[in-house]
Amino acid sequence: MALSPINPTQLTPPRVEFIDPRSGAISREWYRFFLSLLTATQTNQDEVELAPDATSLLATYDAMLASVSQTSAITSDGMVASLESSLNSLQNAFGVTPPDLGGTVTSVAASGGATGLTFTGSPITTSGTLTLGGTLAVASGGTGQTSYTDGQLLIGNTTGNTLTKATLTAGTNVTITNGAGAITINATDAFVGTVTSVSVVSANGFAGTVANPTTTPAITLSTSVTGLVKGNGTTLSAAVAATDYVAPSAYASANGLTMATSRLLGRTTASTGAAEEISVAGGLTLSAGVLTGAAGTVTSVTGTSPVVSSGGATPAISMPAATTSVNGYLTSTDWTTFNNKGSGTVTSVSGTGTVNGITLTGTVTSTGSLTLGGTLSGVSLTTQVSGTLPVTNGGTGTATAFTAGSVVFAGASGVYTQDNANLFWDDTNNRLGINTATPASKLDIGSGDLRFSSTGQRILGDFSNGTFANRTAIQTATASSATVIPIVPSASGFNVGINLETDPTFVAASVGQVIVVAGSEFRINSGIRGAGTYLPITFFSGGSERVRVDTSGNVGVGATANASAILDVQSTTKGFRLPNMTTVQKNAISSPAAGLMVFDTTLAKACVYSGAAWQTITSL
Repeated sequence: MALSPINPTQLTPPRVEFIDPRSGAISREWYRFFLSLLTATQTNQDEVELAPDATSLLATYDAMLASVSQTSAITSDGMVASLESSLNSLQNAFGVTPPDLGGTVTSVAASGGATGLTFTGSPITTSGTLTLGGTLAVASGGTGQTSYTDGQLLIGNTTGNTLTKATLTAGTNVTITNGAGAITINATDAFVGTVTSVSVVSANGFAGTVANPTTTPAITLSTSVTGLVKGNGTTLSAAVAATDYVAPSAYASANGLTMATSRLLGRTTASTGAAEEISVAGGLTLSAGVLTGAAGTVTSVTGTSPVVSSGGATPAISMPAATTSVNGYLTSTDWTTFNNKGSGTVTSVSGTGTVNGITLTGTVTSTGSLTLGGTLSGVSLTTQVSGTLPVTNGGTGTATAFTAGSVVFAGASGVYTQDNANLFWDDTNNRLGINTATPASKLDIGSGDLRFSSTGQRILGDFSNGTFANRTAIQTATASSATVIPIVPSASGFNVGINLETDPTFVAASVGQVIVVAGSEFRINSGIRGAGTYLPITFFSGGSERVRVDTSGNVGVGATANASAILDVQSTTKGFRLPNMTTVQKNAISSPAAGLMVFDTTLAKACVYSGAAWQTITSL
């Protein structure tokens, strides 16, 4: 009896994933479904006598199952396509239409694993794009690095099997220049070292020995040459008598001495020993004695006025006759004129008369004096006086006329002088110029320093709290410009600032300082001089005190700080506001100190750092 055919469409596909995620192979439920489908198909085959037999059908299924297993390693779309192809093969072989499996991929995820790469956009549930990022690790064939500086190399590191960035290091007489994609290595010849051994080579008439040749060598030189030594710039050798020098026996013998021309026999230095030939080609000077038999040539003769020389080897010596303007010899005519003209006797001299109040009286017959008397008066400086009156006689010592504005002072030898370019008085505007002849203010220093060389000196003026027109002020001379007063130290590294003192005698004072300390900090300081009193530092604005730092260092804002408070902020109309920032900004604070407080605007909470983490004050 034949069995009723089984309708394969009555077989319900399982509602589980086709691929078992635990094993990566086809799931057990789907395997049973296909086995049932095979059984139903074989039963129908027996009824309708279709080929092939069950054995060949099982082989076909096994091949299909193997094909489906291979597709499990590919994408879900490819797996479904492969499955549909296998089922179509069944349909074509047996005329059976398998049920529509249907289904939808609901999620696709990706991971870079241990490669160091990352995916963004994962998982994809409907549509989207997976973006690959990160840094490929060394173990996956990458470098593990993302950035480099000029000259950096990648060096293998067994610690962690990584690649480490490093640059070449310069050494003695070796320089390294790192460029963009290039490394330049330069070496110089200035190499240094240590001498390990010293020896002496005999040459050019010298020999020697070395003591302690490897540590602290001591070299002793010697020569085999005896007697007088001569050298030629390279080698030393023994001098030969009568060739290199005159032997003592040469001039002691009765045969005399044969010498070269233009030579004398003697010594160039005071000493005993053999005589030497001395060249006299360049001249000879004797400190005493007479040199006879010498010959020479006069090359030049000069004369001193009134003697005149024509110069040269054969000079003509002459002297002009004396005139009223030329020194010279007296002519015979002059002799006749002056001879015996200087003799005679004065028998009487008398004085009388008055000039400008001065009288001359008396008579001298042989010896005596004439007497001046009276009082000088009525002297005309333009007609009766000439010359320059010396400073010692009440004059200026100079005939130079001083110009308007000259400040006359004693110059060299006490003579009065002027220097308008450096010292000038503008009498029209009552201004004094130093290093300027055009002063623009009451005292105008054109260049240079204004120095107080002594101690205890002051600049005095009316600096009281009055109107500008009646007070002393400091203002720039450049129109429409800021007034800035630089105060600089005498050298780098020294303090510079301003001291404000309460005692005009500088004995016992409270001192307020605005100072730059050795170029390292700007300081506002409350100090004392002697037995002075320390004062608090206060800050005013709008006519009222805003901040006070007392002598204990307590800071009060809006009030004097309580003695127990390092910071005391008081107000009846305003509050104290912490720094406001987002959570990201708060977490970006570098090395926060324990107790640091901020207001987190993201959390709308006050936060305090515990020393290990940020804590939120949840009650606020």
